[in-house]
Amino acid sequence: MVQVRYLYGAKALQIWCKSTFKVFDMSISIAEKIEKIRIEKGLTQPVFADEIEVSVNTYRAILKRGSSPRFDVVEKVAKRWPDYALWLLIEEDAPLAGQHIPGANIRASRGAPWCYQIVDILDRNLDASVIRPSVIDSAIFLHTTTEVPVSKRAQRIIDQMGWGTVNVPFPRDYNSEGTAILLTVAGDVGSGVKRAVLLPNEAFDLREIEQKGGVFGSLLELKNWLDTNGIRKFEVVGISEKTIKAVVAGMGEIKLSELQSPPEDVRESFNLWCKSFQS
Repeated sequence: MVQVRYLYGAKALQIWCKSTFKVFDMSISIAEKIEKIRIEKGLTQPVFADEIEVSVNTYRAILKRGSSPRFDVVEKVAKRWPDYALWLLIEEDAPLAGQHIPGANIRASRGAPWCYQIVDILDRNLDASVIRPSVIDSAIFLHTTTEVPVSKRAQRIIDQMGWGTVNVPFPRDYNSEGTAILLTVAGDVGSGVKRAVLLPNEAFDLREIEQKGGVFGSLLELKNWLDTNGIRKFEVVGISEKTIKAVVAGMGEIKLSELQSPPEDVRESFNLWCKSFQS
């Protein structure tokens, strides 16, 4: 019997995301952001004030007012700690460009990466990838659903592409758009960044397995390819359909904070997928 390794960490992943990246959902003042940077760097207020060339009394006055400081002060903070500049100005991050949120730039010490770097985007021809199958260590089903919120950066990219609101071609109570696949590469780039190949194919719904009573069609083609190449580690998560579209448009990364637990019926169908490898 073939040993199949698969993960059920989506719920734990979601909880970890909410605790680690809770700053994502907050809209705070520039003064509060600067104070968060100071705390992140572990500096006292006098030392931090000296770093940005203002008096400690001026810095404390900025915090007390809770309003936006003069532009030259913001500029000095951005120049001194450029990795927080994007977040400081528009509350976005871009990990692969070295732009982070205070508290989020942490190594994957809990056994999971915090950012997937997309190195290739494929159609159904999996063998066309720049990544050899021998270095792929897992397949993550990305169940695209309207239930998962889209990040500010992904929404901005969608808006810039002129797509506006992404129309959902299903009734309101139908919580699925389709299923994309993330093939992760063994090892990591560093600082919790893991490389991956994206198959943004929404031609099938993972729940088809349960609906049809087995693995057929494009899912069967995928199974045979994974089986042939000895890939036995699987996971299923939920993701916004807008995030997938933003990645295809050039975002180039999927952060752990953009993944959540999938609907229960998707998980049940995923269980059947995993069991299909044990025969």
